[in-house]
Amino acid sequence: MMKKYLYLLFGIFIGLGLSLGIGAHAEVTSMIGKVVEGSFPVLINGEKSEKDALVVDGTSYLPVRSAGQLFGYDVSFIDSQVILKAREGVVNLEKLRSLQQEQTQINDEEAAAKLKKWEQEKKEWDKWQEDLEKEREEHKKDLEEWLGLSDKKVE
Repeated sequence: MMKKYLYLLFGIFIGLGLSLGIGAHAEVTSMIGKVVEGSFPVLINGEKSEKDALVVDGTSYLPVRSAGQLFGYDVSFIDSQVILKAREGVVNLEKLRSLQQEQTQINDEEAAAKLKKWEQEKKEWDKWQEDLEKEREEHKKDLEEWLGLSDKKVE
């Protein structure tokens, strides 16, 4: 689900970048006299964009370079085109989360297996102590009989 939103957001940035890059000269004349209604910080995966988003006529405009870099892309402007290229070695957050979940599951399974093993060992220990106590009682009775002290107790 998160991956769909990431693709949707990335598509919006690509579309915004291409439309701004292609129609930048035409848009400049229509932006004259427009009022910037506000600006606000943009957080992407908890990381703050170096540039704020601007609001003009109720539409938020986010700089492509700033957003692209936060998403792990190298951004360049060549021949009136904005070009986004994935950086090598950038961590895919979805894959990282998946690996963390797998590791947590493995750790939980290992802990459950160890707990089960320890519980079994405790049962074996308790049984051993019980058998040892029974054997001690038997030896005590044998000693009493051998010494002829069946009426007296041996401590």
